Amino acid sequence: PVMNITHWTGYIDGPEETPFVGGRFYLNIDFPAAFPFKPSHIRFIRPIYHPNISTKCEIYLDILYSQWSPVLSIRALLISLCSLLIDPNVEYGLNRNALKLYQVDKQKYEEIARE
Repeated sequence: PVMNITHWTGYIDGPEETPFVGGRFYLNIDFPAAFPFKPSHIRFIRPIYHPNISTKCEIYLDILYSQWSPVLSIRALLISLCSLLIDPNVEYGLNRNALKLYQVDKQKYEEIARE
């Protein structure tokens, strides 16, 4: 098979003390030709119930867009993604249902996310 060094599959483990603990979440990571001057495109392979992750597995994380810097490594991106799972950005929701539930009934949100 032909290797494509611009397309990676990676994963993060669900952070402790979150509804995602014990899970392993796989990601598609695609590097543009202009990397590292343009950010990689990262999306989950399967949907995750989270305010900042769309039902199409897209991720809203500021360092993937407006706060991108060429000095950021893939390791830093994965750490930031784990931080997002721990502490959602309530200012910007890709999954409006998850965002609203997170804001009004965090316990119910965590039950659904755990599933």
